[in-house]
Formats: sequence, C-alpha cells, structure tokens
Amino acid sequence: MPTRFLVRTTHATPPMRFYEICCHNKHKRSCMQCDRKNAITNAVRKCIRSAFTRKQSKKKSRSLEILGCDDWQQLAKYLSLKINTWNKKFPQKKITKNNISIDHIKPVKAFEPSELHMCNHFTNFQVLPLSINIRKGSKWTARDEKKWREHIIYKPNYSGIHLPRSFSV
Repeated sequence: MPTRFLVRTTHATPPMRFYEICCHNKHKRSCMQCDRKNAITNAVRKCIRSAFTRKQSKKKSRSLEILGCDDWQQLAKYLSLKINTWNKKFPQKKITKNNISIDHIKPVKAFEPSELHMCNHFTNFQVLPLSINIRKGSKWTARDEKKWREHIIYKPNYSGIHLPRSFSV
C-alpha cells in the first residue's frame, strides 16, 4: 500500500500537496513500474520545462499545445513506435522501464530561443536507453540538421531513431 506524504511546494495552490510514495520509494505518478503512462507524461513535461529553462524562457502554454499533439494518446503511440524501433534495431540494448530516457533528437543547445516551438514539438522527441542518451549529449552537425529538417521535424510517421553520424551504439 502506498504511503502518503505531505510535501510543501512553492508552486502549488494551496501551498501543500499530498504525494503518494510507491513501494519503489518514488512518487507514484513518476514510477515506471507502478504507472508507466503517467511516468512518461511527467518525463516529457520535465523535458519541456528544462528546455525552456536552458533557453532562459518561460513556458506559457500547456504541454500538449507545445508538443503539437491532439492528446496524450497520440504522444504515447508515437513514443511506443520509437521504443519498438529501437528494440528491434538494438536487441542487445533494449529499452526497459528501468533505463528509459526521453531525448530531444535535435539537442536543445542547437536551437535559438525563438525556435522552442520546434525544439519541443513531439516529432523532435525519441526514447533512448539512459546510458545512450547521456553519451549522445548535444552533438549536432550540418548533416544531422539536413536530415532532421527533411525527414524528422513535423513528420509524425518517421519512426526511425536518429543518432549523430559519429555516434556508435
């Protein structure tokens, strides 16, 4: 049975909320084992907030609007397709609930602040194993940019995984 903790937050109204802590000692809504759908949703929201923070900008719209999605189901379907593609291409390094990481295909660092709408569009997200995402970092070349513009951004049917050309798994 989850335990409820009272957590004081500065951004909530009222200023105190209850969070359920699961049997894995995580916030239940952020635990991949207990609630995968909400955990992925929260991870994507965190990526969006982080991108705005890194570009010293404020998030002024709801996450779904920023993502360009009609609903969270559309995003879940898209990310599931990406997971399946990765797992078929790299069966020795499968994405599991313990190593999943949400990645901006074109790194946040490669965008101007005025381009945050493209940075956080759902077609600029992919799912990678955490260790791969950390190693990938913010590498980006002119060749990557060309492929991204022609085949990836605003193309919801693109199911491939994009890694920088110089990157090896």
